[in-house]
Amino acid sequence: MGYVMKIILFGASGFIGRQVVQLLSECTDTAYQVQRISSSQIDFVKPLTDEQLHFLKSAFSGADAVINMVGLMSDDKGILESVHHHTPVRLATLAKACGVSRWVQLSALGADADHQVAFSASKGWGDSELLALSDGRFSVAVARADLVYGVGGDSTELFKKLIRCGVVALPKGGRQRVAPVAVADVARGLLALLGCDKSGVVNFVGTSCTFAEYLNALYQMDKPNKRLIVLTLPSSFVPVCMRLARLVFGSLINPDTLTLLDTHPTADGIEFARLLGYMPKGYNEFLTLDKQ
Repeated sequence: MGYVMKIILFGASGFIGRQVVQLLSECTDTAYQVQRISSSQIDFVKPLTDEQLHFLKSAFSGADAVINMVGLMSDDKGILESVHHHTPVRLATLAKACGVSRWVQLSALGADADHQVAFSASKGWGDSELLALSDGRFSVAVARADLVYGVGGDSTELFKKLIRCGVVALPKGGRQRVAPVAVADVARGLLALLGCDKSGVVNFVGTSCTFAEYLNALYQMDKPNKRLIVLTLPSSFVPVCMRLARLVFGSLINPDTLTLLDTHPTADGIEFARLLGYMPKGYNEFLTLDKQ
């Protein structure tokens, strides 16, 4: 047998992580030895213990690369800083010291240390400090993904609940621009980053559309002959409606959600397409495939 690449995965049991594990199991052109490190072994929220550090040193020893896909939404700024910033940086620093040569970080489009929303700011700080670890023997690639579509994904299921009745009221009428990306393309992109020497940030995006257009396409998956009715929510009603929506749909609906949508950046997918070796699927393409 030829060379076997040893990969450490954090977040392998998550929505995107499961896709990465599946792709790795199907690979025939490259041999991988995969070690999945679970949240029961390493809790990204809590400080690492001496026992955990010993475990990690053993895991990183002889490893070639790490993919970190751990992330969450929370109202607690401290938790976000731990999960997206401090813990990944400490793990990557340890991995580098143990001889690991490659770190791939799954982040989010719009991550910026100066962002007013703690979710994006924590990811921005983490990305920045991870990238600063890059040198001649340790390279870091950061994948900043837009809205990730896939059955079972948090945002996908939330959006389906929002539009279930066929009518939705959105701030600015949903004219904000997004570029949804298929979970399968995100997983393939993460694996492609393993096999190249690309350092820095790559934006994982699909075809640009308005948020309302995306919701309408999701709605027509189940109601192909109907169109989602999108109303413009007056700005004066937004605070009350957000509180009511949170009661119905849970913690994913909050003022930060709206701010993230309103400040959502745009990015082209040229570099992502080069990485994949094909054009990432647009939302109409991957939604059509899921209907079949």
